[in-house]
Amino acid sequence: MKSQVKSGKTFDHGSIVVLKASVKLVSVTGERYDIAKEDVPAYCHLPKEGKKLDQASFSLNTAGTVIYSVHPWLGKFFAEFVSFQAKEGELPRWRIQPGGPRTSKDGRSWMAEDKAVFTVICKITSGDFEGCEFAKVLDYLFQPDENGFASLVGRSKVVRETEDFLRLIGLDYDNLAVRYTDNILPALEAEISKLKSAPAFEADFENGWPTLSELPVGMTSPKRPAKAPAKPAAKDAAKSNSKTSAGKKSAEEPATKAPAKKKASAKPAESKEDDWTPAF
Repeated sequence: MKSQVKSGKTFDHGSIVVLKASVKLVSVTGERYDIAKEDVPAYCHLPKEGKKLDQASFSLNTAGTVIYSVHPWLGKFFAEFVSFQAKEGELPRWRIQPGGPRTSKDGRSWMAEDKAVFTVICKITSGDFEGCEFAKVLDYLFQPDENGFASLVGRSKVVRETEDFLRLIGLDYDNLAVRYTDNILPALEAEISKLKSAPAFEADFENGWPTLSELPVGMTSPKRPAKAPAKPAAKDAAKSNSKTSAGKKSAEEPATKAPAKKKASAKPAESKEDDWTPAF
């Protein structure tokens, strides 16, 4: 199988080794890439130094000198949601994916039309690829309903895929009420940020393509070590001691409630159609 070159990128798979000053990749067809660490983007999480990963999928620039992404080629992993993809310093938004010839993971080919999509960034949380991020592109199908709330509109198959994903990352889609705007991704991220923790799900990679699904019944994501509670600052500790000594004095005084804080609303960004493509 030869490397595939699309939109100025080379997609390949094979093994990867991180050395002290460089990253070495060897494709299954024997092509070798030696890339300086400074040419690896910050968002591209690589394995630990000295670790060799087989069955890795990677994308590079056409010259083979810059890595764009690394993730599994085959296998099942625990994963969790990270964010919706956005340009640096900007809010996430949908984009127009140009149409053209397409090939599915099972080898089928067809001509696709231009369509609105958004990109989800997820992170692997188990196994040799732990920490590696990968992208999942979903159709942007949000339209206003009769009450002005965002609703998914489209063919049942693609609607179900986006709906299932929202449930997968912990959103209660049936009771989710987000006012429709031209770009609701910032509002969705605000809803996700209210969740107590990021739910784990399964990412099943086949030929580099991830299929996301709920964890099998009875399976839970490996527990991570709990963070040690932060020590109070010296100034805070002094205040605490002062309050303790004055406790008896104010015991009979009625407590005064602080005014409730107003919730900040996410300001959606305007969506524009352009030709920028995901980094993955």
